[in-house]
Amino acid sequence: VADFITLARQTAQEDIKEVAAVLASAALEDSLKRYAGLNGLQVDDKDMSEVINALKSAGLLKGPQASVVTSYIQTRNKAFHAEFNKIEMPEVKSLIAFTEEFIIKNLS
Repeated sequence: VADFITLARQTAQEDIKEVAAVLASAALEDSLKRYAGLNGLQVDDKDMSEVINALKSAGLLKGPQASVVTSYIQTRNKAFHAEFNKIEMPEVKSLIAFTEEFIIKNLS
């Protein structure tokens, strides 16, 4: 996961929005699933919104953090469905920063 974030940050710095968006989205989704698994939630076959809802229900995502991570579902969907013209670089950079912080706080 850390490799995906490192590559996402590098490609964002090189202004390659498409690659950065896909890598950061994959890293966030994987991180959320790992976090859920570490906390005893069964989310292997769930999509990102279901994982987020499971984490919220378990009280593992709260308040502003829950709102922010929920907003990234749209970014992830646009990236994974190749709707790159609907993604802006600030959105990608925000996703990268959030994912890095989430990994440090919850998976380190």
